Amino acid sequence: MSQQVEIYRSLNFHKSSGAALSIKVDCSTSATIISILPTTTATEYIAFGSSTLAMSPRVFGAMIPGSSDVGALGSATLMWSDLFLASGAVVNFNNGNVTLTHSAGVLTLSDACNIAIGATTGTKLGTATTQKLGLYNAAPIAQQTHVADAPAGGTGAAAGGWDTAANRDSAIATINAILVRLETLGIVASA
Repeated sequence: MSQQVEIYRSLNFHKSSGAALSIKVDCSTSATIISILPTTTATEYIAFGSSTLAMSPRVFGAMIPGSSDVGALGSATLMWSDLFLASGAVVNFNNGNVTLTHSAGVLTLSDACNIAIGATTGTKLGTATTQKLGLYNAAPIAQQTHVADAPAGGTGAAAGGWDTAANRDSAIATINAILVRLETLGIVASA
């Protein structure tokens, strides 16, 4: 099998037909770039290199495993630090069984999916009272203030003594205050 070497500002190694594989070493800039291409004219390829020669891979095209459910991205002891996805990106589990889809300021979980949480310690929504939360398209708000307790009731003969105009008004005020807070959070509709 004949081989050829081309020396310009870069160095190419490939079969003379140029049909199988091209490995290109480019020293034309301050960075040394090593590119692996399926052909000499391919538009999808993998490139290694940076100005610090850290050999960071850059993929120009899809990165697809040899078969489904093999390999991992990182390990329990060697983990990636960050994940950067473009606008409109989709995280797709098991060919659409569950998807997370991005749009401007919104992350959408696909329909008919459940979120399971642990039953030992439990899970918090918000870790400080100043963090804001809104439900059902309500404007996010911080934790609402305490609602005064309704007057304590009695038992037996004392129960009748609770039924005064002042106690009824206080109980109604307490119920209304709770409703306002639920409406503000978005749990119940305001009308």
